[in-house]
Amino acid sequence: MDLDEKLVEKRLKKAIIFVVSIGVAILIAGIILVLFLTDAMDDATNSQMENEADEYKNRIYKQFDTDFQILNTLATYIGFSGTRNSPNFEQRLQAANMGNDFVSMVYFDIEGEGTIVTMNQEIQRNVRLDSVQEELKQTIEKAWAGESSVSRLFESDTVEDKVFVYAVPVYENGNIIGALAASDRIEIFADILDGNGVLGGNGYIHMVGSEGKFLIRSERTVVKEPMESIFDGPYLNDNTVDDVERAFANQECVFSSFQYEDKSYRFLLEPIGINGWYLFCVNTIQESSGYTYQIVKVVGITFSGFLIFLLFLLFYGYRTVQKHNRELIYFAYHDTITGAD
Repeated sequence: MDLDEKLVEKRLKKAIIFVVSIGVAILIAGIILVLFLTDAMDDATNSQMENEADEYKNRIYKQFDTDFQILNTLATYIGFSGTRNSPNFEQRLQAANMGNDFVSMVYFDIEGEGTIVTMNQEIQRNVRLDSVQEELKQTIEKAWAGESSVSRLFESDTVEDKVFVYAVPVYENGNIIGALAASDRIEIFADILDGNGVLGGNGYIHMVGSEGKFLIRSERTVVKEPMESIFDGPYLNDNTVDDVERAFANQECVFSSFQYEDKSYRFLLEPIGINGWYLFCVNTIQESSGYTYQIVKVVGITFSGFLIFLLFLLFYGYRTVQKHNRELIYFAYHDTITGAD
C-alpha cells in the first residue's frame, strides 16, 4: 500500500511540474509580449512628440524669418533711399513700427547715435548706444559687424516687460552705415503653441528657457498649480533632474515621464536652437496611444487571469486526485467485514 501511494504521489508531482512549466512558459511569453507592446507604445508616443515638436519649431522659425524679412526690407529701403537723413525719419520709423506691431523699433548709425520708437510712447531721439540696455547694445554691435541676430529675453526698461530684440545691418553702397532693430514680446509665439490640436488633442506644449523657467505656459496644461520652472512641479523626480540639467547644459533633447493625478505622462524637451530656448512637450500616454494601451491592458489582464485560473485548477486538481487515489487505495486494501487493511 505504501509503495502504491508513493507511486501515485510521484506521478502527481510529475504532472504538477509539467503543468507548472507550461504555466511559467505562458507567463513568460505574456510578459515578453506586454513589454514589447509597451515599448512599441513608448516609441509611437516619442515619435509623435518629436514630429510635432519639429513642426512647431518650424512655425517659430517662420515667425522669426517673417520678422527678419520685414527688418531687412526696411533696412534696404533706409540704405537706398537716404531717408535716414530726412527730417521726418523718426515719424516714418514710428509708422513702420505701428504697421508691423513690434513693441519698438530702433535705428542706430555707425557712430552710435540712434532713435527709438515705442508703441504709445514719445519718440526718443539722439540716444547714445552706451546708454541702452546690454541686450540691445549687443545685437546692435553684431549688426554693425554684419550679423543678423536675436537677443536673449530680458526685462525692458522702456515697456517694463520681457522682450527680445532682432537686429539687422543697414547697408549703403555695400558699406554698413547702421543697424535696424525691433523688439517683441515672447507671447507672439503663444498662439503658435496653444490650441486644441496639439499632439492630437492629447497634449500641450510650453516654451522654457535653458534654466527650466517657463517663457510661455500653455493654458491647456493639466498641471494647474502656479510655478516658475519645470523643476518646481511634478514633472521631474530625483532620477530625472540630472538628465534634464545635463540636456540643458549640452542643448540636447531628452525624453522622460511622470505621474500626475493617477495618470501617466510622457514629456520631451526639444531645443529650438535659439537663445537656449526649449519646447516642453507633454503627452498623455493612455490617450495618445489609446489603441495600443488598451491592447497592453487586455493582454496583461488576460495573462494574469489565466495564471490565477491555472493555479486554481492545479491546486483543485491536485487535492481532488489525491483524495480520489486515497479512496481507491482504501477500498482496495480495506476489509469491510473484519476492518483489516
